[in-house]
Amino acid sequence: MVEMGKKFLKRIMYLFIAVVFCIVGFIVSLHTVFLWFESIQLKNYYSEKEVYVTVSGEVEWLNFGEDGLFLTFQEELTEPYEHYTFGIKGKSFDLLLEKNIKNRLHKGDKVEFMTAPRYFGDGYIMPIVSLTVNGEVLLEFEDGYANLLEDL
Repeated sequence: MVEMGKKFLKRIMYLFIAVVFCIVGFIVSLHTVFLWFESIQLKNYYSEKEVYVTVSGEVEWLNFGEDGLFLTFQEELTEPYEHYTFGIKGKSFDLLLEKNIKNRLHKGDKVEFMTAPRYFGDGYIMPIVSLTVNGEVLLEFEDGYANLLEDL
């Protein structure tokens, strides 16, 4: 009788483990589908040129990282945003480096840039696709737009 009880408990344990693996697999699958769907939304949104707006503001903080330039602006931007951190990555960042951006852009500078105002989640950094510093265009919209779409 004790032997049958052990076999029963063993089967219950295997069944429990199988159910846990199925639940974990289902959650991972849902997460993967969500990420895939979000990437399609990003590509569709950013491929529409009509969504981009011109914004101007004063640079409050900037960081030249290895993979890009990240800027935070004071809340007095010409367009209202939920978040004030923007970035330039990839080939667009490389173009700016070629134009000596590190010596041309400083905290407190007034800049004009183009971005798309939609916010895609917590910690999201909105892309800049054109940049004018002190009246000088350092990144043209067509170049920044093409580079952004390529990087998505």
